[in-house]
Amino acid sequence: MQTVLGNITDDRFVDPEQVYLMGERQGGLVPVLLAERSGENVHGLIMLYPILVIPDDARERYPSVSDIPKTARVFWNACWPDLFC
Repeated sequence: MQTVLGNITDDRFVDPEQVYLMGERQGGLVPVLLAERSGENVHGLIMLYPILVIPDDARERYPSVSDIPKTARVFWNACWPDLFC
């Protein structure tokens, strides 16, 4: 996402002073994290029903990296430890 943001702001048709990010539901967390890391490069967020508790839920379920199983079932998907770190 950082690369995409950099490419957008380098485009001659984009005003770098008017860059806003949008996210919805689970995708609402990524723009928040990117805006936090990008500082003044992001001028606003449009968030539709963001699920901002994902990191908190993961930390509660797995207090340390060693608590994360090799694989876990999340709904119908198999997930690996690097997704939670």
